[in-house]
Amino acid sequence: MRTPPPADPRHQRFAVLVTQGRYLADAYQEAGFQCSRATAYVNGHRLRHKPAVAKYIDALRRAAEKARREERGQIWKTERARLFLDLKAKLFR
Repeated sequence: MRTPPPADPRHQRFAVLVTQGRYLADAYQEAGFQCSRATAYVNGHRLRHKPAVAKYIDALRRAAEKARREERGQIWKTERARLFLDLKAKLFR
């Protein structure tokens, strides 16, 4: 089941930025919230733990990890095929 994004577009942007590795305060301000750095630190932490936002961040991280695993699998298949062809070429010279 897909996790729906939060209703507020700023919350969605915040979740994406956090998933990309931004600090909570930076993500909070970059998502469009206008406040001081200290307020962003506190509110970023609060927003990160809201159920809808937390679930969306977790879903984004799971999707990114799945994509990385699939990419590594594809790279391994390509590398294995290349090694096989190299070995075959050496054996049948």
